[in-house]
Amino acid sequence: MEEFTKFILDHENDEVTRLLLGASKYPGIDIKKAVTIINARKKLKTKIPSWYQIPSLRYPQSLSVEQCSSEYTARYKAKIINQIFIKNT
Repeated sequence: MEEFTKFILDHENDEVTRLLLGASKYPGIDIKKAVTIINARKKLKTKIPSWYQIPSLRYPQSLSVEQCSSEYTARYKAKIINQIFIKNT
């Protein structure tokens, strides 16, 4: 497993402020990027569990995470669109 991904998994339950303040303890790790990914993983753990299950996935910026539909909602919308498409063909 890549060092950056391992760092994120090892620290995903840590307080991100402490990680930022202790950035010098982790040479070679882009702490700001890691914190962004850790925060996104926390939000998406329940919102989009299938994404959370992929440890090496690089998440989008925070705003994108906030605005995206949940996995459940996305499946529901896809079902509705599929029904409309089938009726119109």
